[in-house]
Amino acid sequence: MATVVVGGMILFVALGGTVGFIATPQLIALFFALALVLAILVTLPIGGADMPVMP
Repeated sequence: MATVVVGGMILFVALGGTVGFIATPQLIALFFALALVLAILVTLPIGGADMPVMP
């Protein structure tokens, strides 16, 4: 959920929002770091049960 909030803040600034939110490189890096964590957490429950086994 935090990734969506950070992405929304970046989009808000890009569309001419208030100057209070500044899309700094740190904010953009935070967005991608949170997106990476979200991707790992979403794929983690899959595990090895769905992987085909070669005989």
